[in-house]
Amino acid sequence: MGLGGVESLPFVTYEGLICHNAQFKDFPDDPSGEFDEFKNFVKSNFEFCKWIGLLIVATQVWLSFS
Repeated sequence: MGLGGVESLPFVTYEGLICHNAQFKDFPDDPSGEFDEFKNFVKSNFEFCKWIGLLIVATQVWLSFS
């Protein structure tokens, strides 16, 4: 079982939240501003996003052992 597609999404999300300063410089400029809106949403709802991410990881672990 590899970490590809949806399986790696929680890890990418977690890494993006923890190491956000190092990662955002690699993205191209977003003229629409949608990416900035998404970042602001995650920052303002960090507790909610954290629990959703943990739920996704726990579900994936549970499904991999069942």
